[in-house]
Amino acid sequence: MRLRHAPKNRAWLVRGLIGLALVVATAKVLHGVGQKSSPPSTQPKIAWTPLSVTETVGAGLQKTVRVSFVASQPISSATVRVVPELVPVLRVDPPTLVNLATGKPGYVDLIFSPAATLLPETINGTIQIRDSGNPDNVLVKPLPVTLNIVWRVYHNTQLGVAFTVPPTFISSELMDLGHEQVVFSVPPGTSESQVVMAVHTLVVPSGLSLRLLLSHPEAVSIGGREYLKSFEPGLGDGAWSYATMVSQDKAIIISTRRSSFLSSPAFTQILSSLTFPTP
Repeated sequence: MRLRHAPKNRAWLVRGLIGLALVVATAKVLHGVGQKSSPPSTQPKIAWTPLSVTETVGAGLQKTVRVSFVASQPISSATVRVVPELVPVLRVDPPTLVNLATGKPGYVDLIFSPAATLLPETINGTIQIRDSGNPDNVLVKPLPVTLNIVWRVYHNTQLGVAFTVPPTFISSELMDLGHEQVVFSVPPGTSESQVVMAVHTLVVPSGLSLRLLLSHPEAVSIGGREYLKSFEPGLGDGAWSYATMVSQDKAIIISTRRSSFLSSPAFTQILSSLTFPTP
């Protein structure tokens, strides 16, 4: 009896193995369909040289830096975009790029021109190259750009002071009633109407205080230093002065006749930067 049923059992086993093989094969085929390889990207790329730009420019001055790039594929038209943070201090030339050939170097001039009224600061941003036909399509990793806006340090050994001023300020040294004085003007600096501020020393006689030598002084603190603020009538609308002691018998006075400059952040920056270097 067992010998008669053995062929049927073997047939059943063979059919089971064949079915299992078909299931495994079908699963592999279906898995392969879902794992189709993606076609290579045709997105053009651009390589910058240098990889980043860091520049230091004086307020009111201009500096041009040239950067180069190479496209991995032809680009018919692209726009060079400056991010909003850099727009007030940077422009690019050319602003658009056309017919970029594969492997051929191209150039963009970065023209830094911070306004003379800007305070010292650091601004970070990027330059982007975008597809003109699709502005949302950035064709390259943005070029990082850092701009350090600086003022120049004015140092006068006769007055015994140093402080920062906008690079465009023109200084003129003169003698006024036996006291050395320095006046600062805006360009071209050829007339008294262009004078922005003046700096001079004042001798404080022994036994007197600086407060007694000023007209209705008001104590103020700027940049961690104590000043006596006062108004002195004179030519025109008079002058506002900030005085502070340099030594036991000498004071330094920084004054301006311009009310707009008096209330500006630039004047506060100058007062904050005042130092008395050791001779």
